[in-house]
Amino acid sequence: ARPRAGDPVNHPTTIRYRGHTIDLVAIGRHYAGTWPLPSLSEPEQEYAARILTQAGLSALHIADRLGISSRTVVRWRAEWTEETP
Repeated sequence: ARPRAGDPVNHPTTIRYRGHTIDLVAIGRHYAGTWPLPSLSEPEQEYAARILTQAGLSALHIADRLGISSRTVVRWRAEWTEETP
């Protein structure tokens, strides 16, 4: 059956990233800055850092939001650059 206006849309709430399950709802809360921020696993932190980097946030701002070191964000960014041909 075709969805009707007002019907909830089925969106995935998790994805696989580097072999780990990523909670997109938790990532979305960090992206929006919705408190209380849920704790994230390291793979979720990295995925969130990618999203926040794409949104134009500085490494320091991302680190503060995710509760990690800005050096970690800088290291991840360098790794992502190496992955790109």
